[in-house]
Amino acid sequence: MIMKNYCFFRSMSPKMLLAALVFCCAALMPTSVKAQTATSDSPVMFHITCVMVAGEMTFNINVDDVYAPYVYQSWTITYPNELQINIPAGITTNWNDFPLESGETKSVTFIIKTGDRSAALLKTDLESVYFTLDDSNVFPPEGSKVSISAFPTKVIYFKDEDEYAHWYTFVNWGGSPMNWIAAYNDAKTQFMQDPRYPNNPSMQLQGYLATITSQEEQRQVFNAIAVLCGWLGGTRMVHNSGKAKIQDELSLSTTIGNFDLTTTYGTEWYWADGPEAWTVYDPVSGKYSYYPKGWTEVLPGTVLSDGVSLDPNIGKPVLPLVFWKNPTYAVGIDHRPTSSDGLTKVYANFNNPFGINYLGTAGGGTEPNNSSTEYVLQFAYASGDLWNDYRYDNTGSMFGYYVEFGGYPGDPKADELGGSGITTFSEVELVMPVIIQYRSRRKTLRIIFG
Repeated sequence: MIMKNYCFFRSMSPKMLLAALVFCCAALMPTSVKAQTATSDSPVMFHITCVMVAGEMTFNINVDDVYAPYVYQSWTITYPNELQINIPAGITTNWNDFPLESGETKSVTFIIKTGDRSAALLKTDLESVYFTLDDSNVFPPEGSKVSISAFPTKVIYFKDEDEYAHWYTFVNWGGSPMNWIAAYNDAKTQFMQDPRYPNNPSMQLQGYLATITSQEEQRQVFNAIAVLCGWLGGTRMVHNSGKAKIQDELSLSTTIGNFDLTTTYGTEWYWADGPEAWTVYDPVSGKYSYYPKGWTEVLPGTVLSDGVSLDPNIGKPVLPLVFWKNPTYAVGIDHRPTSSDGLTKVYANFNNPFGINYLGTAGGGTEPNNSSTEYVLQFAYASGDLWNDYRYDNTGSMFGYYVEFGGYPGDPKADELGGSGITTFSEVELVMPVIIQYRSRRKTLRIIFG
């Protein structure tokens, strides 16, 4: 029922009105909600109730069950634009919150500050959050839904400039360090359920070492999950065979001798995996642009004799995105290539004067510096948000790697998800309150049922 639906009772005696109200109550009150059992795919089962609090319509979260075998480090709640979320101060003691507005919905992702929360504590946290109508005082349309996802790891969501949805998490390798190649290969074995098809296990999103191509993306990932130093998908090394760049292969040779690490051929820093491994290069202007993902559902398949893929739509080479056109930093020279607009630079965040971080301040170092031959990319360098070049097997100050999902042609766009940014989740339809309204010549009596 929608709040716009009214029952009017005119010219009734009080007894007739009372009888009519009782009848309507029996007919319109929602039936009891049967508690559901949470699973690893739907770790939070819940329903929404509507009550009046101090004259204000309030939508409460009632958690039926939380999957107990997990402890939780992140959760996302998505709700209609017409609602306003209310987050008690106690929540922010344990969680950092990251709001997102997209299309007809809003969402907030909560990332644990330290440690984790048990299923029982997560239930308490969820039930302390509630919704009210926003300042427009307009109710959500019929069929509006609220969804909740929860994760045993820190998972953050980002929408790129092409409206594609991306998810990121940090893989802590514990006592078993991985060199860059092992991390690349391990990331490629990881998959995330496509949130458009939550009940179809065959629909998965491919994982890859994370690539960061904008200040907004840098800020989102660093603030939410980049608490430890780890690998990203950037490198300057190339295959020995043909001196070709790595281009999103499903696995790499674990023999470092199969790659050229010299500054003779490994002259450019580029993204070796993910959608950024497929970007358009214009040989006439010398500019890079992101691959127009909407043109085709498959990646370019025509390979030239020199190993370079050619986009059949535009007849231009499709290459890994270069973000730094020199093996090292040179004083006073900005080695970032120019984007396709001819004005802006391709994003890079090395620790040097051109590495403008998300706070708007520049780095003060001289990275990349190729110290003792360095050729892969380190993130969260020196506990900060800047990048550093590193040896592929230098794992002494490293703790894991950053894996990303989404962004390939055919992967979900934000509007396909309602802006939710969710993976395994539970959702319920928001049942609007019913108004029974009695009007007489002198006064109006309005009774609201949730």
